[in-house]
Amino acid sequence: MRIPAAWNGLVGLKTTAGRLPLTGTVPLSPTFDTVGPLARNVEDAAALLALLDGRQARPLAAMDLKNVSLWLPGGIGWSGLDPQVASALEAGIHRLVRAGVRIVEHKLPELDEVHALAWDPKASRLVAEAYAQWGDMLAANEKDIYRPVYERVMAGEALKAGDLVHADMKRKEIAARYFAATAGVDAVILPTVAIAPPPIAELVSGGEAYGRANRMTLRNTTIGNQLGVCAVTLPCGNDDNGLPIGMMLQSAPYTEERLVSLALAVERALT
Repeated sequence: MRIPAAWNGLVGLKTTAGRLPLTGTVPLSPTFDTVGPLARNVEDAAALLALLDGRQARPLAAMDLKNVSLWLPGGIGWSGLDPQVASALEAGIHRLVRAGVRIVEHKLPELDEVHALAWDPKASRLVAEAYAQWGDMLAANEKDIYRPVYERVMAGEALKAGDLVHADMKRKEIAARYFAATAGVDAVILPTVAIAPPPIAELVSGGEAYGRANRMTLRNTTIGNQLGVCAVTLPCGNDDNGLPIGMMLQSAPYTEERLVSLALAVERALT
């Protein structure tokens, strides 16, 4: 939800994995798969969340930003940003401060740790589960599959159960420390995507350009997936080409209603 929302100037709400049924979706990784609304604004996203959850949609009240604390962690989530992404996020944060938000600037090493775990080629549960579901189909249709996708999924054939279980245990331990550290703030603030959308022509042949763009696109949202948080992305300006940039707020699992109330207040401050 978050990457297409960020790159199209929309609101995207990533719900906690398991919060909403996945009936009718195309699976990738049952451990991490989740669905949520893409909408023009936060109020529409909140209404869609209620409907997806089988509840009556009700008017949404915005949080008072004077009572809000957001954690600005630096580290991996803020590294390697396109200059225009960094500039838009900085301007957005200044607007939030003027609206009364308290910004807590402190390192969160758990973000860097879970990032390293997520991209460890010997311990990727996502790749293992994708291979379990799609490996036979890909093998039977190799010539029709985009090569970088084929190679990443088929790498699951070589993964070992012991390495995956060890990674699961490590992920839970990192997440527990992360939630303990961030319990006193309303959300952690990150760029939704570190880079602006790259030209497709540069990526078609795969290779180094595709690999870098793929990793930098997925990096920050993958962190939230691995930790099991819920998260929302909001439009936060545009680059020099007029393409949208997203600001992401992530909070503890199953706090979606509180998160959209916060997001509504942030949306109003940003616009």
